[in-house]
Amino acid sequence: MSDIKDFQRRNLVLKEILNSSWDGIAIITLEGKFAYSNKAFSPLFAYSQKEIQKLTFCDLLDDNSRLSFERLLKENLSQTYNNKMNLTGIRKDGKTIYINISIQLMSNKKMFILNVSDTTEIVTKNSHMDKFIITLELDTNFDIITASEAFFKMTELTKEDIIHKNYTSVLSPMTLPLHKKTLQENLEKKTDWEGKLVIKQKNNKSFNVEAVCNAVLNKYSDVVYYSIIMVNTSTFTSSKEKTLEKLLLDEEEKLAIMSDTMRTVAHEWRQPLNSISLGAQELI
Repeated sequence: MSDIKDFQRRNLVLKEILNSSWDGIAIITLEGKFAYSNKAFSPLFAYSQKEIQKLTFCDLLDDNSRLSFERLLKENLSQTYNNKMNLTGIRKDGKTIYINISIQLMSNKKMFILNVSDTTEIVTKNSHMDKFIITLELDTNFDIITASEAFFKMTELTKEDIIHKNYTSVLSPMTLPLHKKTLQENLEKKTDWEGKLVIKQKNNKSFNVEAVCNAVLNKYSDVVYYSIIMVNTSTFTSSKEKTLEKLLLDEEEKLAIMSDTMRTVAHEWRQPLNSISLGAQELI
């Protein structure tokens, strides 16, 4: 009798811990149906807990995210190498939210533990930074896989001009002999690189940047991609641009502020995501 009471007490304690979490935590079947969800799911998706129990997790996602999540579930039946994903959710009121999810197959191989974090604020901030921070992302072969809106605006290049092409294609020839070897060697060793680069523009002109380059790793310390974050340090020459500069800050102070911002962003991007570590077996 005392064992039963102890088991019930431990279950109540565990449920209290789960319900006090800001993240949505759930146990779902292999098909994505809810077997359990904590209280955080209600404010996150604007459904009551009773309504959520009648839904599948896929019902809370947009079409593209639904397909991605279903594929992730299938993949994690045989391996857990990649168990995290950024998805787009749809609340009951029709509003869009951005979420980061991670899943863990339970030992019974019949259910998953699901952890959902609201990243809407972060995504919104990143979308604003995308307009002003010049960035490139490279695959492990050093080919460009994406660039920020600010990069395209400054260079007047298009996705067709740069995507899947080596990053050296956007560097001025005067940059290559000096930096290519040390930059790539550092990144391959998973060591940060900082220095000056000269970026080519569509009109055969170029501009100078201060760059911070680093390898972005997964939880196994494997390289997922390389990140290059840049701040334009070229001197503006037109009277209009000089006027704008005077309205903002002098060139030296502006560079110091932007460099600090760039390093902060680079540092945050290097931080790995926390994995699920909950004793949810107790609930079963």
